[in-house]
Amino acid sequence: MTGGLENYRSRVTEYVGNVDCHVVMDCASDCTCFVAPHLMADLGADLTSINCHPDGRSPGRAPAPEEQNLKNLSRSVKSSPGSIGIAFNSNGTRLGVFDENGEYLDGGATLAVLMANMEPKKVALPVDASLSVTDALQSSEITWTRRGHRSLGEAVKAKGLDMGGNMNGYFVFPNVSYSLDGITAGALMAKIAGETNLSQIVSGITPSFKSDFSIPYHGDKEEISRSIHDQVFALEYDNLSEAEGWRVDMESGWFLITLSEKDETVYITAEGRDKMYGASLMGIATDIVKSSNKKLSA
Repeated sequence: MTGGLENYRSRVTEYVGNVDCHVVMDCASDCTCFVAPHLMADLGADLTSINCHPDGRSPGRAPAPEEQNLKNLSRSVKSSPGSIGIAFNSNGTRLGVFDENGEYLDGGATLAVLMANMEPKKVALPVDASLSVTDALQSSEITWTRRGHRSLGEAVKAKGLDMGGNMNGYFVFPNVSYSLDGITAGALMAKIAGETNLSQIVSGITPSFKSDFSIPYHGDKEEISRSIHDQVFALEYDNLSEAEGWRVDMESGWFLITLSEKDETVYITAEGRDKMYGASLMGIATDIVKSSNKKLSA
């Protein structure tokens, strides 16, 4: 084993500590096979492996650790009472998780569980982070980033943050490295699962209502951006981020307005603690964009 891998395993072991959990692991028959199973054994986990022998010619599944690609892992967890399922993409930068009932945790739920249990003081999140995640960070300072995983490590390093994560299963833990690290995230989820049922934690997440909408525009991108900017800043809000577009947080929800980089389209996402509030936020954001469109065509 190279010095780099030895150093990585040592850092993760020190950071995570002992893991008392039965883990069913799927490494997508790729390079993660050389690290993740050995690391989980270092931590003390009881390990069952799937697709943990490298075979680039005939991988056992598609590389993305998404529910539709992990049916064998789900079945294995369901047939192994008390276990959880952990899956990685081909290079271990992304994580997928199944709870002890074999139910898949979407990226928002995984991120919320980690945040609630780690309680970081300073954290990087993308502008589309859900209420379940921000609810877990009531006492934390949030640095908002662009969507996509590349911004996480940059923000964590530049701002000296405790960690970063997004809604698609990507995480950064600076105590280990500034690289995207699904393996460490998986080890932390296994540690949590050894102490509390993941399904119980997820069941405690308050439901919310999220919707998406898009509106075409015709005209100058800078002009519609200025108009949206002016109208957003005229609102009464709890928090505003311009890390990517405009994320506006209000009392019981938030909305995000972004302009496509490919064509003349404005995208809107809104999330509220109840359906009516979410709809009202979508209405506010939609009115802003439609008003800006009218100004362009006037």
